[in-house]
Amino acid sequence: MNLFKNESILVKSESEVVVLTTHRLRYQDKKELTSIMLKQISSIDIKYTSHPLLIILAVITGLEGIVILSNSETEIAILALFSAGILAALFLSSRKHVVTISSASSRLVFHTKGMGEQSVESFVDKVEAAIAEL
Repeated sequence: MNLFKNESILVKSESEVVVLTTHRLRYQDKKELTSIMLKQISSIDIKYTSHPLLIILAVITGLEGIVILSNSETEIAILALFSAGILAALFLSSRKHVVTISSASSRLVFHTKGMGEQSVESFVDKVEAAIAEL
């Protein structure tokens, strides 16, 4: 990353994928490079993303398994309950904690895996402080 004149790095993620400078926020991995000037940032979101359809299917399949079990069709009921368990596990594994930083024309989204809640909040505080100093 080439810095502008009078630009300095304020903070980097441990993996150096996300870099906050006095002028911009930059995300760069092997597949993607996104850079947003601090003046252009309009919002910052911290949230969990998931696939809720998986948990809905897990509940439906589990209820179906219970109904089938009451009809004494044990093998099919076990298969349905096992499938419900797999769907529930897939739902839990699909949950990701992400930070989304938006501008009028772009979005920078990154997973916070390995970062504690305080680290994420501290990072957002630093972005907001850098914006306020412009």
